[in-house]
Amino acid sequence: MELVYLWVEEYKNIKRQGFNFSPKFRCEFKPEYEKDENGDEFLKDDCELIIEENKDYLSIFPENINITAIVGENGSGKSTILDIVTNMNRNLSKLIIYYNGKELIVKNSYLDNFSINYLRIGVTQLKELNENNLSLRDSLFKNYQKYFFVNKEKKLDSYWYDFINISYLESDKNTQIIINLLKNRKIRLPFNTPKYFTISLKDTDYFDKIIESKIERDESFNISFIENNFFNLDYEIKENKLKRVKFYLIIANIFTYNEDLNNSFASIFFSNNSPQSIDDIIDMFLLYLSPSDKEDINFIVNSLENSFESNKYFNEFTIKIEKLDKNFINRYRRLISSKDNYFSKENNIFDFRFDTNLSDGEFEFLLIFSRIYEKIENKDSIILIDEGEKSLHPNWQKKYIYFLVQFFEKNYQNKIQLLLTTHSSFILSDIPKESIIFLEKDEKTGNCINATEKMEDFNTFGANIHTLLSHGFFMKNGLMGEFAKSKIERIKRFYEIVKKSENEIQNNTSAKKAWIDYFLRRKDKYYYIQSIIGEPFLQKVIKNYLDELEKVFDKENYKQKKLKKLVEEFGEDTVRKFLDND
Repeated sequence: MELVYLWVEEYKNIKRQGFNFSPKFRCEFKPEYEKDENGDEFLKDDCELIIEENKDYLSIFPENINITAIVGENGSGKSTILDIVTNMNRNLSKLIIYYNGKELIVKNSYLDNFSINYLRIGVTQLKELNENNLSLRDSLFKNYQKYFFVNKEKKLDSYWYDFINISYLESDKNTQIIINLLKNRKIRLPFNTPKYFTISLKDTDYFDKIIESKIERDESFNISFIENNFFNLDYEIKENKLKRVKFYLIIANIFTYNEDLNNSFASIFFSNNSPQSIDDIIDMFLLYLSPSDKEDINFIVNSLENSFESNKYFNEFTIKIEKLDKNFINRYRRLISSKDNYFSKENNIFDFRFDTNLSDGEFEFLLIFSRIYEKIENKDSIILIDEGEKSLHPNWQKKYIYFLVQFFEKNYQNKIQLLLTTHSSFILSDIPKESIIFLEKDEKTGNCINATEKMEDFNTFGANIHTLLSHGFFMKNGLMGEFAKSKIERIKRFYEIVKKSENEIQNNTSAKKAWIDYFLRRKDKYYYIQSIIGEPFLQKVIKNYLDELEKVFDKENYKQKKLKKLVEEFGEDTVRKFLDND
């Protein structure tokens, strides 16, 4: 199943706009409106829907993959289109066309009296799918799934897709998802991946300070008694890593869940049976834990003891990723997460790392791949990724499309349609213009404008980044920074004013003196700005401007500079002979 076309009546800043998502077809919905007695417009019954099949279309992507990019400035409507595609608003008036390989399926969510005259297109037929016809919808889409991936906070309410928020900050949660991907050695990834996973136990001093700070919050607590009866066991904790893990897991869990923590400490240390060993303390604290928490603690400790290899010299445990239990980190996370599932970084006793030092780019690609692996089943899928390259270094943005194509081609046989919003010219250089939707924002209304037709002569595929960036669509006010632009523009404006008023300046002695003073005060700075311009052609243009200005306001110095340049180029004797003959 493939999304072909979307027409939107009105949603946020998108008003009466259509968008083509598949180069296989060219669709255009031509709405006609009437006004009711109140002057409100409504859609007429018989509107024209034009669908042209592109029989010459050839895809550069693998047979089971189709990619469409949506590009435009912030606020132009890129993310809004993805919102609509996910059906987040069932009452939204829209027209959506899908293609299942044999026939085009039109989903019409307009009023019941709206109708379209469908025509047979070659061997491809059209079938109307009314939004209320659930049985037909379910039969057509039972093997079709949608996923919406974003890397920013977003609240959506949808009924027919899976929404996944990729947060690069939840490192522990992301680590578990990545591990689940890496455990499957059949999955082929486009770069070298880690083979081992290491858990580091934080220093005792770090956690001891947390314990002390927690206890000291209650002024009635006898801290000296605690120090004498509790922290004198510190040596035993340091010497036995597994006991230390178990003890700190218990404490972390109590800190997270038990609001009456000080009473727990008091009941243990002020009881008649005050603990004499770390084992006594562990047994007593276990009384305050739920059965599920006890089970999780025992699971973690037993895993470290039986499955991990302990480092003799450091407080570390290492395991081959494929042998790591897929729920290890999730159970640890649950153990020190609050009732509302908030992960307590303060009570975190572990640091996680892979044997390979992953760059930020590799980690983010692994995160995207692992999220996809976690969610996608063996069904045709439409995957929406909202600015997935946003936090990637340009060197990784260059590989974004290549890596995505490699991942899907090597690991999935079902049909995949990727809808990407992007600001990156690196990504657009990997996508043909036929697969790009160009959006503009109306400067007066702020409404979305589909500018794709205006870009027909703009070939993106294989274009160099400078060409893409310098195109007016992406940089309406030029490519350079505003500060540099302002400095260069000042020289250009001064030159233009002088050339326009040159005759008046030359004929007015007092005005000419003021102009000369103005130029001479700024001449050195102007020439310096010209000398450091990085674009050769622009640098030469500004040099010509300044030479022209110097000829007007500092003629003698201009002559001397020209003479010096001729001497350097041709030699003093040659120049002298030339001048003598002249």
